[in-house]
Amino acid sequence: MKKIINIRIVCIISVLLLVLSGIIALAYSEQSLQDNFLESEKVINVKDMGAKGDGTTDDTRAIQRALDNAHANFKTIYFPAGTYRVTGTLTLESSEGKFVSLYGEGPDKTIIAGDAALNGNVITSGMRSGFKLQGLTIKHDGIGSCVDTVYINALNCTFESSANNTKDVLVFAGSNCRITECTFNGANKDVYLIRHMYKSTIAINSFIIDNKFTGAAKGIIVGSEGESRIEGLKISGNLFTNTGVEQIRMQTILHCDVSKNVMQGSQGSAIVIVPEGLMVHGLFICSNTIQASKACVYEAPMLKGSTDIHVSDNVLKDSEYGVSMHSTMGLLIVDNNIITGMKTAGIEFSEVQNGIVCKNNIEVVDGGVSVSVFAVDSKIIITDNNLNTEMDNTIQGGTQIIERNKVS
Repeated sequence: MKKIINIRIVCIISVLLLVLSGIIALAYSEQSLQDNFLESEKVINVKDMGAKGDGTTDDTRAIQRALDNAHANFKTIYFPAGTYRVTGTLTLESSEGKFVSLYGEGPDKTIIAGDAALNGNVITSGMRSGFKLQGLTIKHDGIGSCVDTVYINALNCTFESSANNTKDVLVFAGSNCRITECTFNGANKDVYLIRHMYKSTIAINSFIIDNKFTGAAKGIIVGSEGESRIEGLKISGNLFTNTGVEQIRMQTILHCDVSKNVMQGSQGSAIVIVPEGLMVHGLFICSNTIQASKACVYEAPMLKGSTDIHVSDNVLKDSEYGVSMHSTMGLLIVDNNIITGMKTAGIEFSEVQNGIVCKNNIEVVDGGVSVSVFAVDSKIIITDNNLNTEMDNTIQGGTQIIERNKVS
């Protein structure tokens, strides 16, 4: 028996030693990779260009030299831990087929700080691809955006602006952009944390995923400054706790997926649809958890309406309205949602051509109405919903199917 026990002990020790050696080897490998990265000829240490990173020295020219070198030679810029004070806009020229990456040691360690006297963006880039930010904080204490760019790939960065800053925090206009695991904090209630706008270049297939939106500012605005529109955008897995009057504003887009976000604390509405230009076409709001002071999902009365809006599988709670829609020209589907704690209405819509409301669980409070529909010459289907109050509908002409709704 003792021999068996000793053998087991030896086996356990051997396994532990193997695991420990593996951990040491992995740490050594990671350190070696980092050392190799920093020693690579393709990496520019910004301090080798004269930057100090002490929070007081003006590092603008040193960083610009690094940017120019990296842009010309396809290089990466490394920012050691520190605060790099910037008094003028850092610029990257318009280009295709080049890349410039800015790497820091983490947003809590590496900070590029726009000076309070800076009237302009911290970084302006015309690059249509290949512009990457990682492990940095970019903040602006003056007036201007932290970053205004065509293309961007941002990972694990923080973007923040002060209360006196009247410009949107991050602006981008290009295709195949990706903003992931970043934190946005804006202190001015009138600005947006992200502005994604079609300008004069193609804007398709971008991603805003797993980010945090905080502060007093508004959240994301999506629209157009030209005669076209963005096509394809995914906003997913984000946490919105910013208190601005809008957390997502849709103006002009073709096909957008808003899914698996947690949205709370807006002093107005969480998702706001205000169709402009070529309007909003194909908006899928699915599997989110949403709370707002006014409405979880709100479409403003407009001369130009949106088309094909699908609100499905969400938890909408503790607001004035769950879904409040007033301009949908095409098909509006509201299905399989849990809507609780609404003070005025769970679902209300008017001026909708084709509306389907089915399989929702709706519970309103304080004398609210579960479903309120005003429609003239429309096709309306309201079926298989569980409600805690009677509906209050005014439907004139058109086609209507209202059946199998349970009121308890």
